[in-house]
Amino acid sequence: MANSTNDAAPNQASDSLAFRVIVGWNHAPFSRGLQLKLQSRRAEGDAAGVVEDHRFLMTRNQALILARYLLEASGQTLPERAPNGPLRRLLRRLTGG
Repeated sequence: MANSTNDAAPNQASDSLAFRVIVGWNHAPFSRGLQLKLQSRRAEGDAAGVVEDHRFLMTRNQALILARYLLEASGQTLPERAPNGPLRRLLRRLTGG
């Protein structure tokens, strides 16, 4: 006769390896870095379509390393900043931005 704890182990392993689709994210400041919140759905299975929240605390350096990694992995680059002309500098001073 099979043990019920052994029967649950394969399901837990397959759940943790199930693919998820990221459907949303945001961040909030944290004393030493930031809190990253990812929302995901399972791609298939009984819980497909259920939105799950995952929260990660990371330092600013970890966030920078992750951002650079994702840019490189996706083949993307940051847009070039517009040159700061005299009109832009004046507007920035006047608006405080």
